[in-house]
Amino acid sequence: MKASAKGHITPLPEFVPIGSFTYSVNDYGDPFMSWETKAMLDAKSKQQANSDGGLQPDLGRRRELLEAFPLDALRMVGTMSKGSKSSALVSSPDGLVSRIVVGNYLGQNYGQVMSISEEKIELIEVVPDGLGAWIQRPASLAVVE
Repeated sequence: MKASAKGHITPLPEFVPIGSFTYSVNDYGDPFMSWETKAMLDAKSKQQANSDGGLQPDLGRRRELLEAFPLDALRMVGTMSKGSKSSALVSSPDGLVSRIVVGNYLGQNYGQVMSISEEKIELIEVVPDGLGAWIQRPASLAVVE
């Protein structure tokens, strides 16, 4: 029995070495970074590129209360003066009346108040031009009686 039962073992297959892959963050990006973080970093780098000479609103600035509403939804309801400083009273659609001084922001287009008179508030808005840049345009908010 021992003499007749000779088995045959097949030789092991020849292993072909596979080339190694070197991951480079510069070429492919960080695989553990979310798409929101990537978009924020891209926007920040684009902002730095535009800040070299182009006009751009301060996107890192904390937004004020009246920037949540479009400019045509706000109403100027009056003015107040104390010495040489004047301020305006602006009513928002939610029924609140806010006191505005020169330098405050109004509306959704980064509108900064430049001057306040008894008749109107004049401001400069910074809006996109559709080509990736920003332009300034004047706007005003007149008193409603």
